Amino acid sequence: MVMDMLKTKKQQQVKGRNIFSTTMSTKRLSQEEIRQRIEKKAYQLFEQRGYAHGNDLGDWFEAERLVKAEIGN
Repeated sequence: MVMDMLKTKKQQQVKGRNIFSTTMSTKRLSQEEIRQRIEKKAYQLFEQRGYAHGNDLGDWFEAERLVKAEIGN
């Protein structure tokens, strides 16, 4: 399955440009945009936990990790 996905992905590369590249790879995000994404992701994590209080710092760090992974940092 994974090999098929990789093969398909390779086949869909056009002139050295991967069509799966996101807009984030073509646009540099400002520190403020990154902070806003982290804030939004942290709130989504809070929602997923049923709005249970007491893990705000954990949500923030997890959101930071996820956003940095998304943008390739």
